Amino acid sequence: MKLSIRNLSALPPLVLALAALAITSVVLLVASRTPPQEEALLAMAEAAVERASTPETVAHAPAELRRARDKLTAAQEALASGDTVSASQLGELAEIDARVAELHAQTMRNRQATRGSQTAAR
Repeated sequence: MKLSIRNLSALPPLVLALAALAITSVVLLVASRTPPQEEALLAMAEAAVERASTPETVAHAPAELRRARDKLTAAQEALASGDTVSASQLGELAEIDARVAELHAQTMRNRQATRGSQTAAR
């Protein structure tokens, strides 16, 4: 029997079910190779912490930067243990803390510049 789309209904139901199962397996395999949302979120958090890890931030906002790094580490550990909800939440918090560290360091730098200008103006 020559197989074509027209005569698929002539195939036994078991053969059709096995074909559907094979197609579903291939689709699931391809989908599982797509990086999960949590891994993408952690990549963004890692980039934010790396961007914030400048000598200026280390000098002016060490506590904030340490919090960001600690939350990033906790997010990575949560993802490794399969706790994707905690990994997502901690990743978001790490990204926010990294930004806070950058802003705090920038504020401190601006304060120093303002003080220097005021002193020079006197």
